[in-house]
Amino acid sequence: MSILTNSTQIIPSNSTIGHAMESASSAVHRATDSVSDAAHSAYESAASGARHAAESVNNAARHVAASVESGGQQIKQAGKRLDGGLRTQLNERPFTSVAVAIGAGFLISWLLRPR
Repeated sequence: MSILTNSTQIIPSNSTIGHAMESASSAVHRATDSVSDAAHSAYESAASGARHAAESVNNAARHVAASVESGGQQIKQAGKRLDGGLRTQLNERPFTSVAVAIGAGFLISWLLRPR
């Protein structure tokens, strides 16, 4: 390391400045690489978590859709059974069915009447 002296100042030579700049540049590159590696790792981790969450939501949605479809089928079947039961009741006992319907109408009317 060569140092030139002026009467009151110490001035480093060009090779010392060049070496310091090269060292600083190398340190900046290492820091940039380190930050880039950490950012890439964080990105991969976040992307993996997002993919996992999306798969979980997709599976849950499929399960809900299957449950809704199954419930809809059960409701349709119950409606058909009820319809069949009512038709049978009306065919076997028409007067009783009409009397029950009239009685239910009067009861509902009485319950909904303003007081």
